Amino acid sequence: YSLDELATVLVLLATVGWEQFSPRRRLIVAALLPWTIWMSYTSSFLLVGLVLVALASWLRKWDRARLLGLLMLMGSAAAAAASVYMLSMRHSFGHKALGYIWAASFPGKPVLPWLGQALINVFGAACDMSYAPALALALCVFGALSLPKSDNRPVAILAAGTLCSAVLASFVHAYPLAGGRLSIYWAPIALLLLASGLRALHDAFNLKSLRRSVVAIAGIIALVSVYMLLQQGSTLLVREEMRDVLTALEQHDDGQTPILVSAAANAQFRVYASPKLLRRATYMKGWLLPTSEVYRAWLRAGQPARFWLIVTGIDLNRKDALEADLGPFARAVRTIQRGRCAALSVKLLPKGRWPRAQ
Repeated sequence: YSLDELATVLVLLATVGWEQFSPRRRLIVAALLPWTIWMSYTSSFLLVGLVLVALASWLRKWDRARLLGLLMLMGSAAAAAASVYMLSMRHSFGHKALGYIWAASFPGKPVLPWLGQALINVFGAACDMSYAPALALALCVFGALSLPKSDNRPVAILAAGTLCSAVLASFVHAYPLAGGRLSIYWAPIALLLLASGLRALHDAFNLKSLRRSVVAIAGIIALVSVYMLLQQGSTLLVREEMRDVLTALEQHDDGQTPILVSAAANAQFRVYASPKLLRRATYMKGWLLPTSEVYRAWLRAGQPARFWLIVTGIDLNRKDALEADLGPFARAVRTIQRGRCAALSVKLLPKGRWPRAQ
């Protein structure tokens, strides 16, 4: 992910930062584009950022040649994305992964709780150290605080516009919006704030006033400290939620049902599970999707007709996709959920068979 973000930043700098769009720089950008798109989903917000730059160029009446170069770059990026997409779809796993994403990544009913959960997941993922490092997030906050007042309104409008476009795209089923995917749309804003923070820090060090430099360094250290406290608080919160889930599970448990524990929930389960729960636990080594990992754990547990499935984190975010994948073979008859931790009571259907068993 770090290399992926680095490539995206280089492409955006090559597009936005240079005054002249020379053929050599176009070649550099063209070489970086397919690799960036192949690595991850950053190509999505790369294209969004390029569209915003093109619109800003037209509104501010920048050089027509520069605007034409940006439009050509967007076309080449779209072509690279299409070719990479076609290559990835040649593998069966590409079809299956795309099916999971598009099966449970659109607004449900009611809409407001769904949107609120999407917003929470953006910052929750950041606190779990999944997207942005602490220093980068601190620099973004520092950049937001150091923005001139004249820039506050355009940045706020840009942030609101990207949020609205993300929600609208999800409503019309044009792009899935689940988990931390909202951060894809906000990435241009984050890069802008990051650049603002670096510029403010650079200006503070260039000034002869020692007080400005000390204040800037102290502000960065304070923001990093707050970030790490939030991360620790998020971890402690997940552990408390796991303890509540296991306490409720023991109240509904018959004392014999096997327990399958996802890889993400292994550590918390081992800490808070009672000895009688630990004796019945079977631990998985990978993500729950595709469900082949659940199938292997089910075999090791003795092929029970009913079992508990302990999930947390990214597996819980994809719970709907997991239940849809298990639909022809088993179904969750009970769900015990506390925040980002859950225990699913799964029962095999009378004539159902696991995908790998077929």
